[in-house]
Amino acid sequence: MIEAKNQNQESLHKKDGGQHLTSLEWYGRNYQAREAEVIPVVAASVTVADEGTEYPETARVLTPDKIVEVLDNLKQLYLALANEEPLMQRPKLGELIQTFGLLSSTFVSRYTVRVQRT
Repeated sequence: MIEAKNQNQESLHKKDGGQHLTSLEWYGRNYQAREAEVIPVVAASVTVADEGTEYPETARVLTPDKIVEVLDNLKQLYLALANEEPLMQRPKLGELIQTFGLLSSTFVSRYTVRVQRT
């Protein structure tokens, strides 16, 4: 679950952490059938949370430079798919997604960092 907090210039604020926690609770109530672990991600230019912020221990930050990296890799994936014959073969698609670092299993570790506590 990704939330954008692009107004935060110095730290991740307590109210933002609370909003993220509320979103996680909403997700848990509405998507109970999903067994996958939900990892809270905040898109922000800072990685440090204010003291007493309610971000879960598993919370991660997607910084602007990593957003650019994700977009670049998505573009490369798209271009590679457009040049494949026949278009979008299942085995090749999975291989390309892995090549460009866009697997769900590696996205968090590749593109995000832990929220830092003050």
